[in-house]
Amino acid sequence: MSATALEVFFRCPFQFYSSKVLRLEDPKEPSEDGEISGLVKGQIYHRILQNFYQSLNANKDYPKNGTYPESILLEAQQKVFDEYTWQGLGIYPLLWEITREGIVDTVAVFLKWDFEELMLKGLRPQFLEKSIIAHLGIPVPPQLEGMPWKGRMDRIDIGEKFYRIVDYKTRLPSGKMEPRVLKGEA
Repeated sequence: MSATALEVFFRCPFQFYSSKVLRLEDPKEPSEDGEISGLVKGQIYHRILQNFYQSLNANKDYPKNGTYPESILLEAQQKVFDEYTWQGLGIYPLLWEITREGIVDTVAVFLKWDFEELMLKGLRPQFLEKSIIAHLGIPVPPQLEGMPWKGRMDRIDIGEKFYRIVDYKTRLPSGKMEPRVLKGEA
């Protein structure tokens, strides 16, 4: 079970049951209403950040001043935007332009914060979009014993003394999950 699936379960058990157990899907595509689905937007964000950090890691002169190289970001964004077009998404060109601008602005704000954090904590992104399957080495309720936990880590940052696992999200957290995680309940 992935962390996202667990979050859905705690937020709305029926949504978890209908989507993960019964595998029911929303009957209507957002593009039918001239919108871009959250899933597609998430894929775009992930692809931009993955391309950006891959290019950055390939660059021998890794920035040390807490600012990100804009040229690498522009290249990463253009590569993704070439793959996702308004025609392919089935939306109006103006909506796509507005959405693209929002994505560009959001990524820039995130990278400004992220690079400050990376430099402050002495971290460097090492693994991107890493899939894992594991068994928990801790006591779990009987119905969860032996269940493999799986997921995809968006990014793993490595430092001298510790590491950080990054999970990209564009929506604000509900606030219900964090206290449970801090208590070791989720």
